[in-house]
Amino acid sequence: MIINGKIFLKALFLIGILIKGSCVFAESVTWPPVMTFPMITLSDLNYAGSGCPFGSLTSQLSSGRDKVQLIFKDYKIIRAISGNQGGSKNCNFVVSINVPTGYAISIQKIELRGKMKLPRGAESIFSNEYAFAGHLGPILSNKFNGPYDDSFKVEKNIALQEQIFSPCGETALLRVNSSFVVKNPSFDTASVSIDGSSPRDRAGIIYSLRWKKCHSISRH
Repeated sequence: MIINGKIFLKALFLIGILIKGSCVFAESVTWPPVMTFPMITLSDLNYAGSGCPFGSLTSQLSSGRDKVQLIFKDYKIIRAISGNQGGSKNCNFVVSINVPTGYAISIQKIELRGKMKLPRGAESIFSNEYAFAGHLGPILSNKFNGPYDDSFKVEKNIALQEQIFSPCGETALLRVNSSFVVKNPSFDTASVSIDGSSPRDRAGIIYSLRWKKCHSISRH
C-alpha cells in the first residue's frame, strides 16, 4: 500500500506538470490568428510633375505587403523666400497593383510624411487626390502654419463604407494627383520636403491596404 501511495503521488505530480505546461502553451497562442496578406505585387509606375522629375520616384511594398510607399528624391522646396515664384510643387503618378486570384483590396489609410521648416507668418498647404480601380477616393489635405521646424505627418483613415475594393483577382490602378504650396511673406528661409533616400526614412506617401476574399465571375 505504501508503494502504491508513492506511485499515486508521483502520478498526481506529473499530471500537475502537464496541466501547467498546457496552460503556458495556451497562453502563448495568439487569438484570433494572424491573417497573412495575399501575395500582391507592384508594376508599371508612371509619373510626371515638378516634384518628381524622371528617375526621382520609386514604389515599394512593405515587408508585410500591406502598404504601398512612394519614395521621392526631389519632392521639396528649399529657401522659399518672399517674392520667390518657386513656392509650389506637384507630382501625378499611376502605379499598378497586381492582385492574386480570389482576393480584392482597398485603401484604408493615406499618410504623407516629410520635414518642414516654416518661419512665423509662413504656411504650407498639402493636397492629395486619388482614384483607385476607376473610382475617386476621399481627398487628403492639410495646412501648417509657422513657426514650425520638425518632421510632419498628414494622414487620413478611410471608413470601411467609403473604401473602394478592386475587381476580384485583377490588377488595380492607383492614380494620384499630389501637390503642396509654401507661402512665406517674410525674408526668413522656409523649406518643405517629402523626399527620402530609402523606405526606412518613412518620408513620402504611404497607402495602407485592406484585403478580402472574393469569387471571380467567369467570362465567356
